[in-house]
Amino acid sequence: MWGCATITGLLMRISARFIRSTLVAAGVLATTLLSGCAWDYSDVADAPFTAPRPTPRVPELKAERAHLIAAARAQVGRTVIYDPKYVELSFPGGDIPLERGVCTDVVVRAFRDAGDQDLQLLLHYDMVSSFSAYPTRWGEPEPDPNIDHRRTENLEVYLTRIGARRPVPEDPRDFRPGDLVTWRISGAEPHIGIVSDRIDEASGRPLVIHNVASGTVEEDFLWVKGVVGRFVPNLPTQRRRDVLPTSALFSVD
Repeated sequence: MWGCATITGLLMRISARFIRSTLVAAGVLATTLLSGCAWDYSDVADAPFTAPRPTPRVPELKAERAHLIAAARAQVGRTVIYDPKYVELSFPGGDIPLERGVCTDVVVRAFRDAGDQDLQLLLHYDMVSSFSAYPTRWGEPEPDPNIDHRRTENLEVYLTRIGARRPVPEDPRDFRPGDLVTWRISGAEPHIGIVSDRIDEASGRPLVIHNVASGTVEEDFLWVKGVVGRFVPNLPTQRRRDVLPTSALFSVD
């Protein structure tokens, strides 16, 4: 028979283990809530949460895609604030401070750093010549190089117009490193990110480098519903200071 002291000690150990488990669960929940974005994820709340566990880079990755991914990854830990405020920028090559930005800034900065391709400049030239092809929901009477390239919907139109759009794969694991992906999160919020060359071991999905409300991160995000676009970049293998023609920015395969 167990004595009172033995039973009491056992109960204390069980209670301590329960408290530790409860605290760990609460900590995970708090971290998830604090690091999530401000949008409504109710329509994907039942999706399994998988912590990113990056594997080594995908072998035989094309140099230009590797450069693009590296340029995007370099922003992780440096861009730490999601800041959508309108700011007057220099043109071309205008940018807000690196510690701030939105999802489109991740893409624009990566293209500049990887191949000296300025989406602010390229998109503005296209909008000047074909303004009616672009969304009008912001009510602007003419192109604005301070903000146009920082809007996902404008980038989608531009990329589609130059032939960069590709079919969205049914299986997220079929996205390729360096692809650009766009969403309508919760059916409404436009978002864009760059597919990483690292994979989440648990799900087999490529990670995504993006800024979804808390700074640039690299994480498992292709499980989120609402993917509406896939675009295939074709940056030059060597960095160059001149701006290539629009038709040279994206591949045809």
